Amino acid sequence: MILGRLPLALMCAAFVGASPPAALPSAAAGAPDHRAPMESLRVQATIKVGGTADWVAITPGAIWVGSTAPDAVSRIDPRANRRVATVPLPGEPCAAEFIRA
Repeated sequence: MILGRLPLALMCAAFVGASPPAALPSAAAGAPDHRAPMESLRVQATIKVGGTADWVAITPGAIWVGSTAPDAVSRIDPRANRRVATVPLPGEPCAAEFIRA
């Protein structure tokens, strides 16, 4: 991952409408299939979220990115291609910390 920058094409609506590779299992019955080969994805935006970008969580209306420098979690609006909120944290936002707890 590019330090401090987040290529949104890897995480958002760029998957819609593409056919999945034959090697991937099919989606559950009735569920939309939003998979696409990685090489078909294109960068939609690059957004500065901190010194380094760490983990990413995708929800229906937002992309959440943990970062350091500052230690925070940022909310990205994938429709507007911009950071809309940043929540400061008392330490690094590392998903592994939750697993060890």
